[in-house]
Amino acid sequence: MYGSWSPTGPSHVRIYQPITTLTTIDYDDDSPARLNEQEQHSAVSFSFRNTRIVAMTSVNKLYAPVSYRWAHAVNSEAALEAALANNCSSMVNAIEADIIFSDKQQVPVMGHPPQQDSTLTLEQFLHTLAQARFQGGNDHKATLVKLDFKSQVAFEASLALVQSYVRETQFPQGLFWNADFLLGPMQDIVDRQRYGPQFSGSAFLAMAQQTVPDAVLSIGWTTTPHEQDQELAYTEKMVTEMLNMLQVHDSEKGTNNNANTMTVTFPIRATSFRSSWHVLERLYAANPKYGITLWWSKSMMSMEELKWIYATLEGESSPYQGRTYYDILGFEQVLKDGKR
Repeated sequence: MYGSWSPTGPSHVRIYQPITTLTTIDYDDDSPARLNEQEQHSAVSFSFRNTRIVAMTSVNKLYAPVSYRWAHAVNSEAALEAALANNCSSMVNAIEADIIFSDKQQVPVMGHPPQQDSTLTLEQFLHTLAQARFQGGNDHKATLVKLDFKSQVAFEASLALVQSYVRETQFPQGLFWNADFLLGPMQDIVDRQRYGPQFSGSAFLAMAQQTVPDAVLSIGWTTTPHEQDQELAYTEKMVTEMLNMLQVHDSEKGTNNNANTMTVTFPIRATSFRSSWHVLERLYAANPKYGITLWWSKSMMSMEELKWIYATLEGESSPYQGRTYYDILGFEQVLKDGKR
């Protein structure tokens, strides 16, 4: 379906391992009474501090977001080979990859701007995942594939390929459509032009939902690579603009109720999260199907800040438990420290 291809080259990829726990159940109750019949059948329990944890193994059931371990920027044959090898050894269960459009080949390829071409096409990438049975299928693997599209052209050229891939894996819940189509935190006016959105947000939402309706929308704001911008806060205006766009989309699709809206995760730069929390909390409050993916890989954040993030979002008193993905360098240390 996707052509034949075998990955070659040395195994090397940045692998980040967030919290390794899964679905959290009432920590005061050791009985399985709160689980439905299907969950009771497939639950394996263990404990972390005073919290009872249940590992979900049911068919087409995603793990809790904190359980995913990410291979980031899987944009080459070598990186893909390494990620799949680490999946076999249970070190990776989520892959993030970037897609650009190659003017030379006239097809979508794996890469991140300013890169303009790649030896690994999206077709080859998806074929390799399917051949390796990375997710879904008869193995019912609840693994994730996040496709980060860098332009509208790359996105539209990828729709048929992604749809075919999902038909083969039969696991649309494990696919993330990612695009940054609103302007994010940046200081320089020139940067706002250079790093501005390359998408029509409304078109992206409509096409993604039409192509794979049960996939996850991963939609966010553009950022710059500049160090001076790394801790800039997201603003009330940015959050309002995003929520308004989703509201308009749901209204146009006739899905103006929580039961019928798509699942959404908003990718947020982790270094900006704490200073932005007073406005970002609105994203969780807007809809029970909305959550956040915190990302950061350039450097280690302070352990104090990482623990604050985890306590805020996953602590016993947090109303937002189980709605955040952590693609953050070094985040696994939070769990290690908690076990001591």
